[in-house]
Parts: sequence; C-alpha cells; structure tokens
Amino acid sequence: MLCEIDLRLAKINGILVTHGHGDHVHSDTFKIAKEFRIPIYIHRKTVLKGNDLKSACPKYLIKNHSARMFSIKEFKIKPFSSVHKGGNVGQPHGFCIEYGHKNKAYKIGYLTDTTRVSQEMRDALSNSHCLVIEANHDLEMIKNNPPSHSNWKQHLSNEAAAEAIVKIIKNSTNNIPKYIFLAHLSRHNNNPRVAVRKITKRIRDEGFHKIRVLLTDQFKKSKIKKLF
Repeated sequence: MLCEIDLRLAKINGILVTHGHGDHVHSDTFKIAKEFRIPIYIHRKTVLKGNDLKSACPKYLIKNHSARMFSIKEFKIKPFSSVHKGGNVGQPHGFCIEYGHKNKAYKIGYLTDTTRVSQEMRDALSNSHCLVIEANHDLEMIKNNPPSHSNWKQHLSNEAAAEAIVKIIKNSTNNIPKYIFLAHLSRHNNNPRVAVRKITKRIRDEGFHKIRVLLTDQFKKSKIKKLF
C-alpha cells in the first residue's frame, strides 16, 4: 500500500500508536521499526503484552508520550485521551497533527476506537482542516442483525460519529474541515455507502454544504486530498 503512494519505509519519521489492541499495533510493527530505525510513539501506560519489546525493538526507538505536545520532524503532535476498553488497550489516545506551510498551520484531527466523544475531545479536534473519525457500525444493522459479541459497543456508530462531527464543526472558531474521512468501519456491522450517506446528510442538514465525506480502507489506499 505504501508503494501505491510512492512512500518508502525508510522515509517514515515516526509511528503513532493509538492503543495496544492487535488490530492497531503488532509485533511486526516493532520488527519494521527496528529494521528501518523508525521511532514508535506510544503512551507509557500502553504496555504491549505478548510482544517481547526488548528483542523486537531497541529501547531507544520507543518514545513514551504524555498529553503534552511533541514534534516529529516538521510535524507537531498533540495527543488527547479517548475512551476505549477491553484486552490490552492501555491508555488510548487520539491525535491532532499540525503542519506549517507558508506561515499558516494546517491541522488534521484523528480519532478512532472510542465509546464516546467528550467535550475535551471535541475541543481538541475543533478547527481541524481535515478530520479522520471512526464510524464503526450502523445502529439499524445492529438492531436487525445483533452481533454475537459486544465489541461494537466500544466504538462509535454512524449516528454517534455524525453527532460528534456536527458538534466539532459548531465548536470551531477559525476553521472547519474541508474533508472528513470515515475510519475503522466494521465489515460486518456497517456499510460504507450507508455511513457516507447518513453522515453527509446530517452535515448538510446542519447547513454545511462544502464539506466532503470520504472513506478509508485498511486494505487499499484512501483518496489523497490537498489542504493547501
């Protein structure tokens, strides 16, 4: 997938870890980091059980972050806590990423794997030029075909994501997102077209007509959009 966007592993300056679940970070993550000497930024409370970090990745590549802003090359990273449980989650986080261009700072907000979006999270994500947010499942699909597990309860539904997006936009004073990317969609409890349709409609109903809602996919590259 990195080859599709002409990005070599050797050019990656850092890996941000949101939390300790295996679908977000894996032992291979540390093997790749070791081979290409890529620093891994992870909260100090997120201890990855089942992975021998000392052998998989040298200590000097593990960068423990807190809630304070830090930098990776020209990018400024501001972590904020999210709400997610189960297994070896550790301390889950979302991130705001800022990049300066021609005396202006451009901001991307990223939030997945959370049961809710608090006022603190909305404050952190406000004024983003681009927003990546979880739309994991659809409540109608859950109602019509209940899953055998309760993992979906640890994620945002299409409806909750739409509500959060509207509040984030209304909470913004300087910028509103040009693009919103929907992430972490369940392959069994959601439908991409339904997610885009519902969330777009909610945004349009609130009077925001220029914001584009797009999809992400873990198996293929997302659309590439310019912010400036």
